[in-house]
Amino acid sequence: MHKINVSTINYLNSTPFNYGLNNSAIIEKIALQENTPNDCANLLKEEKVNIGLAPIAIIPHLKKAFIISDYCIGCYGAVKSVCIYSNVKIQYVKKIYTDNHSITSVFLAKILSAFYWQIKPEWINIELNNLKEIKSKHETILAIGDKTFYYEKEYLYCYDLGEVWLDFTSLPFVFACWISNTELDESFIQEFNTSLLYGLKRKPESLEHKDIKSLKIDKQTALNYITNNISYEFNSDKQKALKTYFDYLYKYQHR
Repeated sequence: MHKINVSTINYLNSTPFNYGLNNSAIIEKIALQENTPNDCANLLKEEKVNIGLAPIAIIPHLKKAFIISDYCIGCYGAVKSVCIYSNVKIQYVKKIYTDNHSITSVFLAKILSAFYWQIKPEWINIELNNLKEIKSKHETILAIGDKTFYYEKEYLYCYDLGEVWLDFTSLPFVFACWISNTELDESFIQEFNTSLLYGLKRKPESLEHKDIKSLKIDKQTALNYITNNISYEFNSDKQKALKTYFDYLYKYQHR
């Protein structure tokens, strides 16, 4: 039987989705792999997978793009896992070293810098792997994903981009959607969504299959994060937010 190739995200925020897919009948119909957000995007673009939980900024770069799910990775306000960390106040920042794991978040930081804070920092892309080296060398960083649980204790100032976006636009934000690069059978899409919902209804159970200790946080902190910071429904407000993001992205790129 031909399986549909699916790339999901290997972050804590995607744990309910991954649990739902792995523990539903849909797993017999898909070949599931876990990657960083940008890897999900690149695999979709290169047509090495059929479906990806991918950063929304990849959508204009796909030959065909279909948002196939009622669910996403989003937030209403503070998201905790997409933040600018700095040892100086944002208005004094001259350089921002960016995590390359999500193009959506990098562009979000650039949009907010240009139109909200009205600053013009130099943007430098680096690998945020050596945490102590980054802390000692780089005054301001954009960090994405699970590593932010470490950084929040290491810098004087934290600017949560979900919170700043809400203050700027009065809208939630969408970081990643379930996107396909080919048309899929409606019955498969329905079953896929049912599997995602299965995981969303079992968040505590999903954490039993995630290595929480490696994140240096406890299970309750992890549960609070996926319950209160991450918002999974791709509703009309989030659809409006997605359009608003692309409007600002166009303005930023054509200044």
